[in-house]
Amino acid sequence: MQLLRRALGIHGPLFTLVALFIVITYTGPLLYLALSLDTPRQPPFDILRILSWTTIQAAASATISTVVGWPIGILAGFYGHRLSLMTRIAGFPVFMAPSVAVVLGFIALYGSGGIVSQWITQARLLAQGWTGIIAVHSYYNIPLAIVLTYASAIAAEKPSIELIRLYHVSPHKLWFRVLLPISSRGAIMAWLLAFVYSFTGLAAPLMLEGTAYKYYTLEAWIYTLFYGFPGYLATAVWLAVFQILLLTMVAFALVVFSEYMPRATRFVRAGVLMLSRRANIIATIYTILVLVFLYAPLVAVVYVSFWDPYRGWSGLQNYVDLLTGEAPLPLGVSLVKAIMNTLAYALATASLSLIASIGVSWTGSRLLAALSFISIAASPVVLGLALYLSYYHMLASVIGPSTAPIPMIVLSHTAVSLPLAARSVWLGLTRLRRELLDMLLISGVKGWRLAFTLLSLSPSSLATAILLSIVASMGEFGATLVLSTPETWSLGILVYHLYGAGRTLGYAAAACSILLLFVLLVTAMGSRWLREWL
Repeated sequence: MQLLRRALGIHGPLFTLVALFIVITYTGPLLYLALSLDTPRQPPFDILRILSWTTIQAAASATISTVVGWPIGILAGFYGHRLSLMTRIAGFPVFMAPSVAVVLGFIALYGSGGIVSQWITQARLLAQGWTGIIAVHSYYNIPLAIVLTYASAIAAEKPSIELIRLYHVSPHKLWFRVLLPISSRGAIMAWLLAFVYSFTGLAAPLMLEGTAYKYYTLEAWIYTLFYGFPGYLATAVWLAVFQILLLTMVAFALVVFSEYMPRATRFVRAGVLMLSRRANIIATIYTILVLVFLYAPLVAVVYVSFWDPYRGWSGLQNYVDLLTGEAPLPLGVSLVKAIMNTLAYALATASLSLIASIGVSWTGSRLLAALSFISIAASPVVLGLALYLSYYHMLASVIGPSTAPIPMIVLSHTAVSLPLAARSVWLGLTRLRRELLDMLLISGVKGWRLAFTLLSLSPSSLATAILLSIVASMGEFGATLVLSTPETWSLGILVYHLYGAGRTLGYAAAACSILLLFVLLVTAMGSRWLREWL
């Protein structure tokens, strides 16, 4: 990368300046947030209890998701188990699914009168109270655990794995003394990331039954104080800064630990070990159960959009009501407008993320590591709060209060997607052969021509960056909920308000199905590049 930066000459710093401008635009408000601390009021809750509950549920969720996904990563990496390998790819749409869609799916399956809970009463624990929050947060991160443990498994030294085959050790000893320790780095990384995502989860505490106030996490309380208690704005700011400090320690551990993760250059072919017939049957059954658990909520959302426990069979009526305005929507809100907002945010986010990703890639891995660090430490709600306090009044005076949230929403979506997109572009550039760069330099290709030529030689990385940015934008919930007004609602926010408006599960499911359709279409179009990137 140093040779590449020298070859770009004066053009390289220009890319870096563009990246730094975008990064500072959304990280600057975080500093402003810390500097704008005012005298807080005593919060309407026991902060020690809320902090303890938030940490416990995050740790429990991270542990469950890691324990469930780890065996599939081992089966795919060490044994080349076909169904497990398929699950590794099939888990990506689940991981990128909008949080409101997942929560709505759990409600449709396991909530009061749900598809499963009407037959199995105990299943209601998965969609209410503290058990529901842990269940939903665990669900999100199972695909993450599969991918990271799989990466550790296939990066193991092939000679050492082949040596194991010479010794006829029992499967129990093989797993607990060899395979689990070898793939433990991926599991630890998955646990840390799952902890952060569960710590800052917002949709589950706000939407599940029996969670209001009693089981709100710190993230949910920051949003609630900002949105519902105007006199507690200073308290919300203090809690936001406090949460940033807490997550900074976890982010530091993640960035440091990522240096010890296996590198792509050491990857070997999956499937060194063989499963016995009995073990293969057990592995297949387990993987099928995990796949059903992962996709059942998403399928349930679509099903409930045609039939819900309150209205019975409705066919396409829910969709028709949403399109014609018969659904209980606030004044000035429509499904078409929410769809257009969602697509506009996604396209703007993809454009900004791609431009900034190129600048970050020329700069190198240090800026990428810092970017990842900041994005982990600043949760979506905290980022939305910081953007609002920093830019809203200035933007409202220039472009009007009704449109002022739009650029802030795009910035927040860019903040969420940029680390993913930048890493994709950076990996694509670092995998180019040194001989190729030498040939281009000898041919006299420099400056802007060199930059665009190198980018054109890694189309899968660019396509993956765009794909990840669009999907991340469509699924973003926390910052958008803080920043948006009815005129700027995205589909995810529309789903949240539809469900909260009363007995309108079918309407919410219909809007959510449209959102899922967009996410699945984008994922399907980019599946070829996605497979190569993974």
